[in-house]
Amino acid sequence: MKVDIKISPEVPQPYAVIYTAEVTKAIQDAVIALEGNYHVITASDHDKIVILNPNDVYMVRVENEKVILYGENRQFLSNKRLYQIAAQLGKDFIQISRFTIVNLKFIDSVKPSFNGLMHISLKNGESDYISRKYLPSFKKYLGL
Repeated sequence: MKVDIKISPEVPQPYAVIYTAEVTKAIQDAVIALEGNYHVITASDHDKIVILNPNDVYMVRVENEKVILYGENRQFLSNKRLYQIAAQLGKDFIQISRFTIVNLKFIDSVKPSFNGLMHISLKNGESDYISRKYLPSFKKYLGL
């Protein structure tokens, strides 16, 4: 990516303009970094610590009192609490139950289920139920 910086005393606050033929992942990452919204999440993958970009996290779920971060093909373990990770994830994530947060970009489908619940499927094959408590905010996001 080519970068041009111009210094001008007439500009009271820095701003960036990006010219591109298409919006790619690199462009999206640059926008996030420029807006100052770039966060990284640390997690463990067996015997090593990995750095995850929130855009690579499909779902975060508490299982057996452990916080698991789901990527496209892998799972990672976090020592943080669910609310701590939620604070790092950003606006593309929504809590769907007491134990689960999903990335809105990776929702594959949603269908009604028993007792007023809804079943959500993600593009990586994972799924969970949206509890009644969190259903109104989820429906609002979908425009239902």
